[in-house]
Amino acid sequence: MENIIIPNKDLFPRINPSLIYTSAFIDKKEYLFESEKNEITKEGEKKMSKIINILLRFCSYHNDLGDIFSIGEKDQIVNYDLTKKQYPFTVNICCIGRFGKGKSTCVNCLLGERKAKESKSGASTTKKISYYQISDQPIKIYDIPGFESEETADNAVKLLKELNNEIDESKQLHFILYIIKSTDERMFSDLEFDMILEITKQKNLKLLYILTHSTKNINKKEIVDRINVGIKNILQNHEKKIDNFDKTFLKIKADRTNCIFVNFHQEENNPIYGINELFLKLGSLVNEIKINKEIIYKFQENKTKNSLNDNQNEFVLFEQASDYLFSRAKTEYQPQNKYIN
Repeated sequence: MENIIIPNKDLFPRINPSLIYTSAFIDKKEYLFESEKNEITKEGEKKMSKIINILLRFCSYHNDLGDIFSIGEKDQIVNYDLTKKQYPFTVNICCIGRFGKGKSTCVNCLLGERKAKESKSGASTTKKISYYQISDQPIKIYDIPGFESEETADNAVKLLKELNNEIDESKQLHFILYIIKSTDERMFSDLEFDMILEITKQKNLKLLYILTHSTKNINKKEIVDRINVGIKNILQNHEKKIDNFDKTFLKIKADRTNCIFVNFHQEENNPIYGINELFLKLGSLVNEIKINKEIIYKFQENKTKNSLNDNQNEFVLFEQASDYLFSRAKTEYQPQNKYIN
């Protein structure tokens, strides 16, 4: 995988492969170049040649490279895997949660390979928003940095807002996976109010609570009740900032249909648990989104040939995504021990 960092998408109004002006990070070093203007050394030429080859490969998929790297501001970088197949429509999943609750482990589980760095100390291992694509499937994962302070919580909310405010429908989020450790006495902290409020503002966003470190014998009803108590306490602490308390709570309320209890690691007294249910739930929800989109489109007026083709492509890709997730639900989960760069 090649990681390219493009700090400013405005440098790319429309890609012209014969004239490139940009900067990129390769091997943790930044290289700024302007073709046909700067004299360069042989070493620099090799580096720039590598960048150009990567960009030219990308041009075969996209005309506007800037859009691909438009997540966040110039210091909020997304890693883009050029080896994956590109799709015009994808199922978009965002993982959020506090430090050390199993967020990156959940990302790796979804990917089926260990790419997201996992924390062992409770400190954040995700410094900036990261992007991943599941296998060669039309499914994207966004990993928002974990938070445990006011500053990191504000940063996480800011990044989620940028994803939620994406105008291009093909890039809009479909799912939020809120990662919570089931063994924590306190399910939520007061820092999470803005995050909760941001989630409730989105009409079509589906929320799943992922309860990590769960066991087969865990009292699920008790955990669900504790989640709701935690949410209510936070909302009550900030009630003046909420227009309608009951309506806001209902949008974020936990129940047995949106809580998935999992354990990602094989332990002596706690085996791997709930992974199949996670994929089955995601597959069912993706299929539900597809059916709803088909119903809405059926009753739309002023259909054009282009809109017909776009919608048919979207329906096919959503069906492909749900089929893949259902297939993962039937497969035994095998944790990956080695990271893939």
